[in-house]
Amino acid sequence: MQLLPGKERERAFSSGTRRNQFHSGRWLLRTMLREHGDSASAERDIVIGEHGKPRFENGSAFSIAHAGKRVVCCVGDAGPVGIDFEQADSGRNVAGIADRFFSADESKWLSTQPAEHFFMLWVLKEAWVKAHGLSIFGHLDEPGFRVDPPLIETTDGGDVDQQALFEMDGAFLAIAAAEALPAGLQVEQWDAASRSFVADESARLVART
Repeated sequence: MQLLPGKERERAFSSGTRRNQFHSGRWLLRTMLREHGDSASAERDIVIGEHGKPRFENGSAFSIAHAGKRVVCCVGDAGPVGIDFEQADSGRNVAGIADRFFSADESKWLSTQPAEHFFMLWVLKEAWVKAHGLSIFGHLDEPGFRVDPPLIETTDGGDVDQQALFEMDGAFLAIAAAEALPAGLQVEQWDAASRSFVADESARLVART
């Protein structure tokens, strides 16, 4: 907690779960920056953009997501980035969610695909929305995506931002960048024993642009 600015440590929350997610995400972000040589950004205050996207006034781009007991974060120094993580839950009403949030074309396509394709599409689209600093409400239906591993494409054949999709123990992780993703992109996890980041051996690259 001492790594966080006072305003982040003292922020009030409606639940302990939400407080833990917030503090864990901000700790992960600032620790990643320090570990990867950007201590200057790690010391800066975070401001909230027009659609609720947190960002540094001047510093590295970042994105944070959490699902269940996991918190994930990505940082970048070449333009905005977005990240999303979802556990593939077989009990979720994926058809109803797709009808509500996705385009009609995507919803129809998903009805012919295995259920895991819904979660692939969801994390890709939400990561794209975050990279562009938009709200998920009213923007998840654009642009339309198709996931045909190892390819990620748009339904209209247009260019798509740089994106990568990983599968991790029954969950999916997507990263989007408005500029470029490094060729050797690697998912790391915090190792409490060594107090450092190590390669996450459970992460398998499924598709990327």
